[in-house]
Amino acid sequence: MDKLDPVVTVNDVAKYFKVSRSTIFKAIKSGALKSYKFGRQRRIKREWVLEYQNGLLKKAGYCGGDVFDHSLMIDDPVHLKEINGLHINQFSQETQDFIHHLCANAIKRAINNGYIKTK
Repeated sequence: MDKLDPVVTVNDVAKYFKVSRSTIFKAIKSGALKSYKFGRQRRIKREWVLEYQNGLLKKAGYCGGDVFDHSLMIDDPVHLKEINGLHINQFSQETQDFIHHLCANAIKRAINNGYIKTK
């Protein structure tokens, strides 16, 4: 799922992040991800998911703008590995893998939403 509805379920968020439902419930229980009860189910607003995602990026050392900050789009391939003086090699391998995973998902979303044209 690359696009989020205005209000989503725990299952939707788990699919979006490609993690288990229990991981999402842990994030909710810790207060890192906001949610509310609707009957017996949890509901999460899209903006809360994006806030949570931005928090993960910042925790990983990402110093750019928010997840959907289109000002970060770079046309010059020389600068793809280096932004604002930071280089990917400054981070641990685990953080590098996480950043690459997030970038791949962002590129897929950009293609699906028409921001990037494929040949």
